[in-house]
Amino acid sequence: MMTMREEQALAALRRATEFLVEGAPAAAAVDLDRAIRLDPRLAEAYQKRGELLAAEGRLTEAIADLNRAVRLKPRSPGAYASRSRLHVAIGNHEAAERDRNEAERRRLGPQRSFELRRCDAFPEGATLAG
Repeated sequence: MMTMREEQALAALRRATEFLVEGAPAAAAVDLDRAIRLDPRLAEAYQKRGELLAAEGRLTEAIADLNRAVRLKPRSPGAYASRSRLHVAIGNHEAAERDRNEAERRRLGPQRSFELRRCDAFPEGATLAG
């Protein structure tokens, strides 16, 4: 059962998402801050705020929020994917690759992800038949 604060945090997160869709990032930021104040364990709010901060060029703050989202919900691919894009933007390609691979693994599951990476190791047009 959710507490009243958790319900209010989810409502603020939903409003923030609507504001983002409507192109009102300032209003979204207010509701994302509110959602986090109400429920500091709401990973999705940190992820959305991190994405918003990145779009505003506030990269240090964005990384901090995306790191928090990953710590709170490590099985979710979304924060890894967002953090990967941010790492590319700041030129940290090694970290970007790690996060991209982790996002892929979380989306597909470890076995399917391994199979796809193994296929990527073959040059274009190569086959196993030699």
